[in-house]
Amino acid sequence: MCWLQVKESCNICSFDNGSSQMFDSHLFEQLNESQSAAIRAALCKTECCHGSFVEQIWGPPGTGKTTTVSVLFILLQMNRRTLTCAPTNVAIIQVASRVLNLVKEASNATTANGNFFYCIGDVLLFGNKQRLKLGTEIEEMYLENRVKRLAECFGSLTGWKHCIRSMVDFLEDCVSQYHVYLENELFKEKQLAAENKNETETTKLEVKSFIEYVRDRFNSCVLPLKRCILIFLTHIPKSFMKEHNYQMMVSLLDDLSFFKSLLFEKSLVSDELEQLFTSKLFLNDLDKLGDMSSISFVRAKSLSVLNALQISLERLAFPHYLNRVAITNFCYQNASLIFCTTSTSYKLHSIGMKPLEILVIDEAAQLQETESTIPLQLPGIKHAILIGDECQLPAMVSSNVSLNLLLLPFVYV
Repeated sequence: MCWLQVKESCNICSFDNGSSQMFDSHLFEQLNESQSAAIRAALCKTECCHGSFVEQIWGPPGTGKTTTVSVLFILLQMNRRTLTCAPTNVAIIQVASRVLNLVKEASNATTANGNFFYCIGDVLLFGNKQRLKLGTEIEEMYLENRVKRLAECFGSLTGWKHCIRSMVDFLEDCVSQYHVYLENELFKEKQLAAENKNETETTKLEVKSFIEYVRDRFNSCVLPLKRCILIFLTHIPKSFMKEHNYQMMVSLLDDLSFFKSLLFEKSLVSDELEQLFTSKLFLNDLDKLGDMSSISFVRAKSLSVLNALQISLERLAFPHYLNRVAITNFCYQNASLIFCTTSTSYKLHSIGMKPLEILVIDEAAQLQETESTIPLQLPGIKHAILIGDECQLPAMVSSNVSLNLLLLPFVYV
């Protein structure tokens, strides 16, 4: 018989452990009755404001204790800042991978034109990269990887500001840019002719037509812009990004993909395209542009979204791209669910961020009490949920110094 046990609830709180109103009922469909009851009881007690609880979820092998990590996903949905620890790198990777799969299933999105992404900015893993042995998927939530990607998007020459400006300049002023290109090519041709004036044959440069120039310029602008947008959608929480910015980015990805399909139609004529790019844009009245599937309409709409997005993003307090410490703290500050080994959690004591509320330790029976106090002493931790079985693999200490220390009486302050 499968079973899990959780200690009694607070006598003052009136939470009903059997109630599922505050939880996503879909998450409980794959759990048995005892697993579901254990999770509900533990989650309800994290809502208690009368005291702190150290909750235990345990059971013998085969009762499905590891499936109870769905509690982490529920805490994430409830926007409760949670630290999840495990005694080993292998254990924490397993827990993080299972939660990451739940996050992907719930948040994965595909735009109308096939751009796939999922939001994992709320979830963060940190620790020694070599010891963690990160896989390709789990690397997306790894701290150093996130800092690197965000630094690229905050940069002056590779960042979102440069990408948006480049696309706006292209959409607004492509015709005059093409004329500058023609003048430069003509100047190069004259220089070559002057250098080769004694030769019988003159070198004539191949000049791009307007449609060739536009297609090349669009590709050079759209690829870095799409990369920045997808990194933002993936690595920055929607709560920080704000819903309207999130929706503008998704809409922009669709508009740019559609614009590209129109731009690369075989029937498109260069002179016709130049005329379309020369015509004035009615950004405040898109209805005047007629057919919503036309190049003029999509161009105007994309330009309107780009301008609005630039203004809105500039209001957000992004860290400076050269300040890696600030970007790292930004990642810690905006993550709701943080993963690390129990011993590595000591690093959080020196990070200035909004306090964590809840501590969850998986395979807790493998820890010595002294090791458990590292995350338990973090400022703000009010509730702890310990998942494990004391009858399974116990804590292993291989250091003689540590063994001698464990023989000393431990004083709880």
